[in-house]
Amino acid sequence: MFIFGGMTKEQIRIVQWINQRGPSTYKQVRDDLYQRHKPAAAIRADLAALAKSGHLFVNGELYATGQHVGKLIARIEGLIT
Repeated sequence: MFIFGGMTKEQIRIVQWINQRGPSTYKQVRDDLYQRHKPAAAIRADLAALAKSGHLFVNGELYATGQHVGKLIARIEGLIT
């Protein structure tokens, strides 16, 4: 999967979860998606790899998929709480 799709199974899980939920922080991914059952370093590494590869957009502490970039920008500008 990683060789041909560019993402691991866990990275796909993160992208799909953020895509459904909307812009999310590392803490939300750790607490809500994994219920703290995955090492923090592994989650951070997956988020960093996804951001570097362009599968996630990041600004500050928020991660978003392409579908939610507008919400990410609006949240940054203080239009959405």
